Amino acid sequence: MLLLVSLCVAPLVLAGMALVYQNYQLNREIVETRTSLIARRVASELDRELSSLAGGLRVLSTSKALQSGDMRAFYEQANASLGTGIHSNVVLSDARGRQVMNTLQPLGRPLPTHGEPAQLVDLQVHGRTALTDVFTGAVTGKPTVALALAVVPEGRPPYSLRAGISTLQLSKLLSRQELPEGWLIAILDSKGVIAARSHEAARFIGQLATPEIRAATASQREGTMFATTKDGKAVVTGFTHLSVGDWSVVVGAPRSLIDDAQANNLWRLGSGALLAIALGVVIALWVGHKVIRSVDELNRAALQSAQGIEIEIPHLLLKEADAVALAILQSAQAMRQISYLAHHDPLTDLANRTLFFEMTDRQCAVATRHGGSFSLVALDLDGFKQVNDRHGHDAGDAVLREAARRIAASIRSGDIAARLGGDEFMVLLQHAETGTMPATTQRIIEALSQPYDAVSVAVSASAGVASFGPDGHDTATLMKSADAALYRAKAQGKNQAVFAQSVTTGP
Repeated sequence: MLLLVSLCVAPLVLAGMALVYQNYQLNREIVETRTSLIARRVASELDRELSSLAGGLRVLSTSKALQSGDMRAFYEQANASLGTGIHSNVVLSDARGRQVMNTLQPLGRPLPTHGEPAQLVDLQVHGRTALTDVFTGAVTGKPTVALALAVVPEGRPPYSLRAGISTLQLSKLLSRQELPEGWLIAILDSKGVIAARSHEAARFIGQLATPEIRAATASQREGTMFATTKDGKAVVTGFTHLSVGDWSVVVGAPRSLIDDAQANNLWRLGSGALLAIALGVVIALWVGHKVIRSVDELNRAALQSAQGIEIEIPHLLLKEADAVALAILQSAQAMRQISYLAHHDPLTDLANRTLFFEMTDRQCAVATRHGGSFSLVALDLDGFKQVNDRHGHDAGDAVLREAARRIAASIRSGDIAARLGGDEFMVLLQHAETGTMPATTQRIIEALSQPYDAVSVAVSASAGVASFGPDGHDTATLMKSADAALYRAKAQGKNQAVFAQSVTTGP
């Protein structure tokens, strides 16, 4: 009888092990997806910070004081730029790499003649923007990085202008990220050196990341893996690269998130097997029948979940099977939620930058292959900063939500609206006709310029429009053309639309 019971229980144990393995795979996929999404989010935020800083350096490089050699006036301008970004100082170096000005030192005080980062040599030779690896600051003696660009004044020797960024400041940016307990974020430079860390930054900054992580980030733009941190903790790792400097963002989640769940399921499986043996042949056969039916349902549900099909699992009459079924349902719901959050703006429910780029790339490919036209409309709310200053950020968020609703109501169902960040929106108008474009754009502007509830500030909108073909044949060029047109609309008095082909509408 014991042998018979054991034979009856054995298939159940094997089936339960298969379920545990499937649940393990689902949990692993969820954790890996979360680490990848967080890595992309942090990389996107850091890209925005660096892009903003690069823009500020370009503006500073056009200073009349710098062009004329008035170092005192330029020193004051450089000092004035501090506090508006993530940088802590501004340095100007000559063609031989010697510092001419450093906002960390009073103007006229002797400056270091060595210790400049190696990437500045390439900057001087090729005249391009560079994000340096981690180096020791010649003045501060502390680990730092720099974003630099070449400056070639008319009739004067070339300079390199750079903004120094403290690695501890980068680490503070990471520590402000909302992470589950035990999770870790690190930023690696192009050589795999730790440039920032959300935990124990001072201990690990400047050290090489573990060999396995360095190898993965060097060979792939993004991915996931099992790894070990510098302090020996087992983690599930997701990583991605920044758009500049070949730096990477690495996110680690405790491996225990997967292993503990697996151990609990194995413990439940073993307990169920022992109970089945103790209850006898009849109960064992009955339980076996129910478990086999449960396995079929759960396998079907797991397969449907993997295929993205909506699943519904009936009550299986077994606690263990119901628990796994609940885990499958929760995993499927979590995957759908993660997929949605990865492509939509959480405040307005519009498409986010990632989804909008994908849709625009697809529209460019279709238009190139089959002909046709479409347009991009870059939108920016005039006066939005005053809303936040006067009424607070809650009111600003309400204005953004209402603006998103008005944009969606002003376009056709086949068009796509997205929020790129802040009060910046972008609309893809499919099958756009040149004759109707000014009216369509003006309708959007008028909708956005109507009064907003509980807001005393007058809010309007400016727009820049670029069309496929005349203004570009790829996403990057079209967005650049639309942004340039938007800039002209702002410069010409706001509350109007400017087309890349110099067509203007407005009151």
